[in-house]
Amino acid sequence: MEETPLPEVSHSSLDWQTSYLMIPNAYFYRDFGVIITGGKDSFQQSNGAFTADISGKLVSASIEFKTSDGDHIDTGDLTMDVLDIICAFWIRQVNHAEESIWISTDDILKARKIKPQKSGTGRRGGYKAKSRKKIANQVDTLANIWITITAMQVVKQSIHKKDTDKYIEKTPALIIVDKIQKENKKGKKTDFAWKLRLGDAFADSIFGKNRQTALLSNKAVEYNHKIHTWEKRLTRYLSWIWRNRQATGNYMQPFEIKTLLKAVQEQVNEKHPNRAKDRLEKALDKLQQDEVISGWEYEKAHSEEKIGKKGWIKEWLQTKIVIEPPAPIFSQYAKIRKFKGKPAKKTSRKDEVIIGELASTMQSNNLSKLQISEQIGVSVDQLSQVLTHYNKKKHSKTVDKIQKWLKHKSA
Repeated sequence: MEETPLPEVSHSSLDWQTSYLMIPNAYFYRDFGVIITGGKDSFQQSNGAFTADISGKLVSASIEFKTSDGDHIDTGDLTMDVLDIICAFWIRQVNHAEESIWISTDDILKARKIKPQKSGTGRRGGYKAKSRKKIANQVDTLANIWITITAMQVVKQSIHKKDTDKYIEKTPALIIVDKIQKENKKGKKTDFAWKLRLGDAFADSIFGKNRQTALLSNKAVEYNHKIHTWEKRLTRYLSWIWRNRQATGNYMQPFEIKTLLKAVQEQVNEKHPNRAKDRLEKALDKLQQDEVISGWEYEKAHSEEKIGKKGWIKEWLQTKIVIEPPAPIFSQYAKIRKFKGKPAKKTSRKDEVIIGELASTMQSNNLSKLQISEQIGVSVDQLSQVLTHYNKKKHSKTVDKIQKWLKHKSA
């Protein structure tokens, strides 16, 4: 049988070499991701179906997955990789919620930076059938996961006015409109490409009342889902939290360590508690090395001598870590209109000049906010608020310290 040709797809508009993907940022998209990456243990099994609640402060919702054998569900970090890539692919190409796009297993593997196998001549050939099969399984899983939303809180006019729309909507995570299969040497067919669109729940978060997208570092989908689980999950969590902090500009607000451990869905091993500390620090170092973050540090110095002694883990879990977003996060989100809240304190012309000079100095010397705050002697949170012109709190003393530091540096 003659193989159906894959429809032409404009890959020029999908530059996977850039550093970020654009994905939905609705609360239930984040909660959906936590359930999916948690795998089978995140679901409750009953009558051949797997269910999970993803309700939060802004939404009442649940997800359901029905399997053919009634005893197996294949979800994990790879499933979320596939969904993020499909969302980014879809967002870049469509103009309305009902529009579909074509995407193939090879598109997804390429986005994950998986290298194709070499041909007999040493040149790059195609992807392995095994690799394509894994992706096809994840797409099939997503198409069979149904989302039911019974109530959702929507924001109207300002951040201080909210309303709740109550409705019942049940849609699959993905809607497959058409697909193309490839036949292997043994005559077995496997799904290779799909014409699809996001289910209404996700599509509404892009085009509906609660529309909001976030920048997600490509590293989130490129990291190996078995080796770099912590890095992958931290990248997703930070993407979500930074987008939510855009309205206030308070990007540098510290994280409690127990919050970061919850984000990676890990608990401290009571017999070997130091492993969690070492693994978290290793993950943050990796994120900094890969420019997912600009830097990180403990908010307050803690004594390494206490590590391993009685009660140290409880104190460590309550310790806070400051994580600095990369420059593209600041620059991209600065373009987004902020809700009108309380009037901001007007920045004087003199202060504007000082802040501008500091920003220029940081850029020319390649200094991060964490580095510069330590040199000036102010908290990184105060510095961030000044640089983002978020003046809800009095900042004149911070500006004075900046001015003194600039004079000393130029002397």
